[in-house]
Amino acid sequence: MLATAFRVVGGLCALCVNFAWIHVFVGVASFFTGVGLSTSPSAKNDMAGGVAASAFGVIFVFAGLAVILSGYAMGYFGFRAAKAMENRREWKLCFGTSIAFMLFQPLGLALGILALIVLSRPTVKETFGAA
Repeated sequence: MLATAFRVVGGLCALCVNFAWIHVFVGVASFFTGVGLSTSPSAKNDMAGGVAASAFGVIFVFAGLAVILSGYAMGYFGFRAAKAMENRREWKLCFGTSIAFMLFQPLGLALGILALIVLSRPTVKETFGAA
């Protein structure tokens, strides 16, 4: 049952981080066009506005890519930990993934706490061979 929940939350995490592609596209557009968050109409014409917009674009691209990569990694490790739970192997991977899932609110937090409670039992550790 816990392995199925890990698959569901891992898949949702990998699915939801696709919204961060918007940040990447906005950052690329801002970098190449020089249009940033400035509200003054003359900011497009002066050199400082273009540099600020380019810096804004680079920050947006890297932040978006960091969120995307971390979400895909969380999804991957969710599926890998689910397979490890079914085979009763890699207790540390399952434990670490349950801690990482706590960042994915609110489902990941509930699942992470439940998984930590279950994985901390001595009988479960013996079953995994991690005692």
